Amino acid sequence: MDILNILINSDIDLKKYFDLIKKYKLEEYLKRLRTIIRESKKEFDYLGIENPRKIKLIKKELIDDIRKSIKH
Repeated sequence: MDILNILINSDIDLKKYFDLIKKYKLEEYLKRLRTIIRESKKEFDYLGIENPRKIKLIKKELIDDIRKSIKH
């Protein structure tokens, strides 16, 4: 839940995060982050986001942001 809250409500520099993952060979963190985003359900309720369409859009946006950050 905390991870989603940070991703949704802060201006985290994903490029910098992924550079650190590569530098310290922590690629499993990337896999885990994607899993957290894809499998989260009750976490959105806790954040006050209950609309299924909005949840789907947020998840898509987060996954897209991750993809963009990895490519750059």
